[in-house]
Amino acid sequence: MVNGGGYIQTNTNPTPKTRSFSFNQLTLPPSVMPWSSLVVDFLKAKRAASGGFITPLREFVTLRLAETWKESNHIDVEKLVSSAYDPSEAWEDESHRFLTVDCQQYLEEFWAVVASWAQGGASRRLAFRRLTTFEEIEALQKEFNIPPQRVFLDVGYQREKVLIECGKRGWMGMRGEDREWYEHQLPSGKPVKRVYAKPTRISSTGRTAPPVFRWSNPSVKDILHLLKTGRSQPWEVCDLGDLADAYARQTDSERKMEHQDKNGRTRMMWKQIRRDNHAWDCECMQVVAALIAKLFIEHSEPDQS
Repeated sequence: MVNGGGYIQTNTNPTPKTRSFSFNQLTLPPSVMPWSSLVVDFLKAKRAASGGFITPLREFVTLRLAETWKESNHIDVEKLVSSAYDPSEAWEDESHRFLTVDCQQYLEEFWAVVASWAQGGASRRLAFRRLTTFEEIEALQKEFNIPPQRVFLDVGYQREKVLIECGKRGWMGMRGEDREWYEHQLPSGKPVKRVYAKPTRISSTGRTAPPVFRWSNPSVKDILHLLKTGRSQPWEVCDLGDLADAYARQTDSERKMEHQDKNGRTRMMWKQIRRDNHAWDCECMQVVAALIAKLFIEHSEPDQS
């Protein structure tokens, strides 16, 4: 393989005094770089990447394989195991049912998740849909008998138009923010920190706007990740039909990875690794709705720090 290979010029406009070459280390003779060593290094890098430490895998791809780095090409989609329950049948533990909707930029596409929740935080997915109009959202709400006050729409795009539609139908708004917590006051006057803010009603049209709940992106995503990875309350997904693969990719569209700030300090932050993260956003809003409904006792009133 080495003897039969050759270099190919890829830079059609090189600088006069600079010449550079790159080669995949698989082309080296085994006496210089045994393939077994590459396999071991690759597996170690993949194991580190599964925990959010992406640097070893990125260095393996760019330095040892001499390939361009793109995270979504090298990070596998986490597999989802479907649970054997029928979403059309009653769940005796169900306490609340929510519909959450991720609105796209021009309001020509919507992604929606319907889930039922039990007291304590166990949950089951009932539907995952791609919709095109507010009327289709309302039809989905009625299909699953969801009260309007338990329907939440993301207001990140075209806030006023979305809020007008929410106001017509009695729906609620939601918006994620990059902050850790919000301060609330208990009836006793004691301050507590929660991952969502008290609802606000702000509108530039002069009419009364529906409530909008702001929520903590990093904190809610941490809670969702614990649920999704089986380290918290039961989080079940049924067979979602034709959109099952899309749901799996979209709920694995963000990973918590190492990030180095301007001072050289490393900390873990949520980072989007795939373009479409609609199901992930919908599931985050599902968690917020469950927290608002006090279904997570352990997360409803964190200790003040």
